[in-house]
Amino acid sequence: MGLKLGNQPTHTMLLNELKIIEIFCQLDDFTEKCEQILEGKLIGKQSPYSVNKPGISHSEIVCIEILYHLSGYKCFQYYYEQTVKNGALKSYFPSAPSYSRFVQLKPRVLPLIILYLNLCRVGWLCNLYYTDSTSLSVCHNRRIYNNKVFYGKAKRGKTSTGWFYGFKLFL
Repeated sequence: MGLKLGNQPTHTMLLNELKIIEIFCQLDDFTEKCEQILEGKLIGKQSPYSVNKPGISHSEIVCIEILYHLSGYKCFQYYYEQTVKNGALKSYFPSAPSYSRFVQLKPRVLPLIILYLNLCRVGWLCNLYYTDSTSLSVCHNRRIYNNKVFYGKAKRGKTSTGWFYGFKLFL
């Protein structure tokens, strides 16, 4: 049985309660391991009496982010306010802060989300890989005929920003 999200019947979550708990437990274990590895290696460690310490853990923030992408909502604010704060996920995240505070906390967990998706989920489940290209210009377009260093190897190419003479690097 799937959880119904929000007051709108068009948004239904494809996950049941056990799957939500499983995702959170995996995230919590992963976050705990990452914090153990990074402990003592970061600059500017916060004191335990910090005023800005959030009431929600990093693993809870990452879990809310991942569940949003699985929910079918197109607007994160509606999802957060209708589902996390006042809806089906309220009992799972009772200490969830206001929407504006949550948005302030999101940059803290971006490296965790990237690491988790790359190491634990995306590569195994979907075999998805991301690629991008960039141009490595050898010389200005006006000096193409005077260039002798990469003669025969460099070529003209076009990117979204214009023409170049050199190489295209794919990563």
